[in-house]
Amino acid sequence: MIHQVLKVCHDSKSVAHAGFGRTLRHVKERFWWCRFYQDVKKYVASCHECISRRGFSKNQKAPMQRIPTANFPFEKVGIDAVGPFVTSSEGNKHLIVMTDYFSKYAEAYPVKNIQGETVCKVLMDFISRHGIMRILYSDIGSNFISAAMQEVYELLGISKKQCLSYSPQGNGAVERLNKTLVEALSHLVSFNQTDWCQQIPLALMAYRNAYHRSILEKPFFCY
Repeated sequence: MIHQVLKVCHDSKSVAHAGFGRTLRHVKERFWWCRFYQDVKKYVASCHECISRRGFSKNQKAPMQRIPTANFPFEKVGIDAVGPFVTSSEGNKHLIVMTDYFSKYAEAYPVKNIQGETVCKVLMDFISRHGIMRILYSDIGSNFISAAMQEVYELLGISKKQCLSYSPQGNGAVERLNKTLVEALSHLVSFNQTDWCQQIPLALMAYRNAYHRSILEKPFFCY
């Protein structure tokens, strides 16, 4: 019975092999038994899938950075590009990820390239569903300050702020999201990894329904 509980709370696609902290919280939300802390720790540490499927995310880093404080949902949003990955069956090679600094709610868009025009389309899709952010944070990549992007910023009154990657004032929230999503995808993709686009909804579900200490809640409930 305990093994089945641990399997559901750690191995299932809805949590995508979460780390020890999140697996422990999943268990605590629904179950209790003596020494459950030690059982969870041992199970996660010995998970063969977690040990063997780290190649997909081995180059992703989660920098320790100060994250801007937001006062309400989608006031401040971070955007970043991740990849290139193995070309997916849909022909995509990159992810453009966006996260709200208030709720930590995230979106991820598989794209064929990260040119300015592509990033602009992603931004407009995000805005059409979540509203216009006051401030948009990104690194200093030219794809975030292209002519098309500048036109959108001016038209919608968005204040654009650039961050030096991995600096103390950097785009920390979205950089950490990158690592979390890529790690989740590493446990969901097939052996040849070409199906990673199809697994993004599951990776996002696992992230949005995971407890975040910075907001003392799950992004799904703060959105």
